[in-house]
Formats: sequence, structure tokens, C-alpha cells
Amino acid sequence: MPLRTLTLRELNRTHLQRQHLLQRADLDVGDMLRALAGLQAQVIRDPYLALWSRIEGFSHDQLGEMLLDRSAVRASLMRGTIHLVTAADYQMLFPATYSLHLRALPGLAYGQQVPQELYEPILAQTRAFLTANPSTLKALADHLGEIYPDIDRRAIGQVGRFLLPLVQTTPRGVWGRSHTATWALASEWLSVPIAEMVGPTDEMIRRYLAAFGPASLADMSAWSGVTNLKSTVVAMGDELARYQDEVGVVLYDLAELEIADANMPAPVRFLPGFDNALLGHKDRRRIISEEHRRIIGTPNGMFASTFLVDGFVAGIWGIKDGQILLAAFDPLTSGQATEVEHEASNLAPFWTGEHLPVTWTEVWKQPGKW
Repeated sequence: MPLRTLTLRELNRTHLQRQHLLQRADLDVGDMLRALAGLQAQVIRDPYLALWSRIEGFSHDQLGEMLLDRSAVRASLMRGTIHLVTAADYQMLFPATYSLHLRALPGLAYGQQVPQELYEPILAQTRAFLTANPSTLKALADHLGEIYPDIDRRAIGQVGRFLLPLVQTTPRGVWGRSHTATWALASEWLSVPIAEMVGPTDEMIRRYLAAFGPASLADMSAWSGVTNLKSTVVAMGDELARYQDEVGVVLYDLAELEIADANMPAPVRFLPGFDNALLGHKDRRRIISEEHRRIIGTPNGMFASTFLVDGFVAGIWGIKDGQILLAAFDPLTSGQATEVEHEASNLAPFWTGEHLPVTWTEVWKQPGKW
């Protein structure tokens, strides 16, 4: 049977619906984190804005309390980047993404400085050191450097961080409580065993498709960093539906989930630079054009914060000199501009603790300077 072709707008509205960006949800933070399969979190404040744009009445303390009671954690997971996930999801996602860490480490600059035959003894030393006390990477590297004085200390410290199930301890990640990144063994911090081995990926794929589907195999790998997912997808059989996009790429989805109406209204939403709604696919055209994707990237690997109009990235925003700066890529209607200004005004007290004036400006050619 020919595959149903999904239009760009159908993919856009389905994506926004599953990302809870069409309507703020009446969900608690834990349920939202599960629904999104986690949030990218290397920038500490980003998850707070991501949740504010998705949860009705969200407050900083709702997330902070989860981090403090350890029902949510910050850890290196998908793509080897820091993500914020529930403690329960961490137990599933670490083994599911572990193949990425094993595959990538020998190819990284610091991984190449450490002989692979030393990985196991280094990991044993790291476990022993962190079991006694959570530690910064510098303190861990200094400790390991005394045991292996001929190896660069920074490189040897990264071996343990990359190959062991480690989580960042609080108050790191809690709004308004800055703290150097300190790492603990996940099994110690969460009081549950964490498998230090490559685990099954089928549940990870289910969770991904629930939050990001329909999606291609390339999209699944781009989000997770895990390769060779085809055999798992094939084995899932009738559990998955198959579609294609307008250029013929095969897309998979959970069979019980529906495709959203392409004509559903999409409100203005503000997003942080590292929001998985923008980073969860290899082909990101369902939410941002290739032209605009090039604009929001910065030379140091960061992304400008963005806002959505009619479901697509329409401009960037930032706070500078006591005002919210807005820059649209293309002309907006007066109604659209008013809606963007209104959402910016609502955001300001949450983000800064005060009301700020809103100013339109031209697109900043180097958005990182915002």
C-alpha cells in the first residue's frame, strides 16, 4: 500500500501538539518531563523557560523541588549532552544511550590521550572516589592524576564522566542557586542500581516518537546519538505506523497516535536556545527553515533564543540593557506583532523578576551577542 504523505504543516502541528506548544497543559513537571522524554539542559535556565511555555501556571519552585528531592536529575544522556529527566527515566535512558558513549569516547580528543586498556582501572578508581563523596571534575581529575601521573589530568577525568552513570548534584540547576557542577554516582544519588551496559532501545524509541514523531531513522539517531536503530524499529512491527514526508522520506510513528490537523491555530511561544522542539530531528524544517536555522546559530556553538509565530520560528529574542529585544526574520502582521509583544511582556516577570519594555530591532547578525 502507498504510504500516506504528510505535509509540512501536518508535521508542524503534530510536532507542536506533542511538544505541548499548541496549548499550555495542566500537567505537573514530572509528567511533562516524561511526555517530552526530557529537556536539554546544558544551559541551566533553559528548562525553566521550556516548561513555562508548556505548563499552565508553571513556577520555578516546581522544578527546583524535583531536583532537590531527587525525583529529577541532570545528567549526560542523549547526544552526550546534559539533559534534565525524571529519575525513573534516567534508569531507562542511560543504558539505552550508553552505546553512544562507548563509541564516541575513543574518537574524542581527550579520549585519545588515555589508553583504552586503562579505562576499566580508571573507572574503578572513579567509582571508589565518588562513592566516598560527590566531586567536581577538577577534584576528580586531580585525584586520578596522582594515580596516573603520565596522563593529562583533564583527559583522564573525562573518561569517568563519560563512561559511568553520573548525575549532577543539587543545588546545581535550581533556579537562583548557582553552584559549580558536582558529580555523583547515579546509583548513590538515586539509591537505585543503574546498569553500566548497553541496554535495549525500543522503549527509548517509543518515548521519542510520542514526543517527536512521526520521525525518520535519521531523526531518531540525531536526537539520541545512538546509531543502528533500524533493526529495533523493524522488530517493533505493527506497533509502528509508516508515513512519508513530501520528499519521500519514510517516517515512523506509534500506531495509536493521530496526526494533527494542519489548520489548527498555533499561538506565539517563546523558546530557549537549546529547546528540543528545535533540536529533536535531523530534518528540522517542520519548525524552522534552513535559512533561519543558519541565522540562530552562533560561532561558539550556542543558539539564539527564538519565538514561534504560526507554529514556525519567526525571530529571535534576548534581554539587554533592561529591555526585551525582539527581531523578526520577516515582516509580521500587526496582529502577530501584538501577540509576540504580549507574550514577551508575560515572560519578562518570570525570567527577570520585573516587567520590562519590549523593543523591536533588526535581526542581529551575531545573535550570540544578545
